[in-house]
Amino acid sequence: MTDERILGVILFPFSVIGVWTNFSVLFYFRKVSSLNSSFGIISANQALSNGIYCSLALFYLVPSLIWNIQIMKIYSYHCGFVLYLLYDVATESHLLISINRFTAIYFPHTFSKYFKSKQTYYILTILWVILAIIAVIVFEFKCKMYYEEKYWVFLYSDNDDCSSITFYIDFVFHMIVICCVTFLNICTFLKVRKSNKVLSSTIDQKSSKRKQKIEKSFLKQMFYQSSIYVIALLTYFFVAILIEDNWLRFFVITLPWIIIHSLDGTVIILCNPELCTVCLSKWGLSVIGSNRQTTVVVASVK
Repeated sequence: MTDERILGVILFPFSVIGVWTNFSVLFYFRKVSSLNSSFGIISANQALSNGIYCSLALFYLVPSLIWNIQIMKIYSYHCGFVLYLLYDVATESHLLISINRFTAIYFPHTFSKYFKSKQTYYILTILWVILAIIAVIVFEFKCKMYYEEKYWVFLYSDNDDCSSITFYIDFVFHMIVICCVTFLNICTFLKVRKSNKVLSSTIDQKSSKRKQKIEKSFLKQMFYQSSIYVIALLTYFFVAILIEDNWLRFFVITLPWIIIHSLDGTVIILCNPELCTVCLSKWGLSVIGSNRQTTVVVASVK
């Protein structure tokens, strides 16, 4: 078995999991009452971009590696363009989710005005259009992202203009987005925790413990999703240039990017027990002693 064929075999299960979990979120979120809101719609949009991303890995990248399909490798920059766009949409969806939570907690009247379902679809449409235009502009500057067979990774075109553009539009911009996401999530978490402490004196112990569990789940979701994006960006732009071994480069760069988009759907499901129950039921798996309390902090606000 050739080395590239082994790469395809390694990527295959993670791609399948990403397709399965992200499209499960997309198809089943409407069946969860707490996700019938702008929060659920944005989460579904994120799952859509991640699901298509993992589908490209499964049906384009994996076959080209396992069967060494040269025509797919030669024109991999078309796949790279779509992957770039989907990565942008997924990242900016994280920001929209954070803004959604923050606004619901701090400015409920503004939230009810601007985050109705119809307005949310408008916002997402504008987001896709703007990011598509940016992607086209980047690629028009001879800055294509393609699979480099020699190094086993997707790389940007090797020219000075492309290096400058991708550093600022990709690395700097997305680091700013992730910092904003982290800041907004921390502010939201602190506000929710403060409100819950005030309410804890007026509710029973069981309800108080349930609220604490929701807080912990939200904090875990925030930490996991922010951390993996920061680590992936740092490794791609700074660690990758120091790595000479192809296997190490694959495990540090190529594989983590697939895992990131795969894990997003898994994290959404695991951090929302109500959605997890629905998904397990749809998958034909039995649920024993499930906790149907949702872990979404502001999902009940519509």
